[in-house]
Amino acid sequence: MIEAVLFDMDGILIDSEREYDKAMREAITRYGHIITDEFLLRVRGIPVEAFKKSLKLEFGRDFPVEKFRNDFKSIVWQNIRQYGMPVKNGVYQLIQYLEVNNIRYAVATINNRAKTKKKKKETNKKRQNKNKEYDKKIKHDK
Repeated sequence: MIEAVLFDMDGILIDSEREYDKAMREAITRYGHIITDEFLLRVRGIPVEAFKKSLKLEFGRDFPVEKFRNDFKSIVWQNIRQYGMPVKNGVYQLIQYLEVNNIRYAVATINNRAKTKKKKKETNKKRQNKNKEYDKKIKHDK
């Protein structure tokens, strides 16, 4: 019998990888470059220092890594505020199943606590707004 479940947040519960890839592609265009799928796969999930090194190797030693990272993060947070972070299909149903069956669960992430709370807040806000819109449609149907 399952007693507890431990989830990784990014890529398992939320579709952060796709959002990060889109933001990285957008940010890099500001520097006259493009990012390939191969590069994105190589840097996915690596530590920050290794990521910085990969950027220098890919785009040259004079590439403004910190400026790029700031642009990238800014785009990610702008998108999260506007759209929320997409939750993977089936997550809400899985959580409901765990709760109904009194199975404990926890979420692990490499992100710091403040960043994680911010992602959760923005994602929940978008989810609540969607539910309100859905409720309105039902109330005014036919």
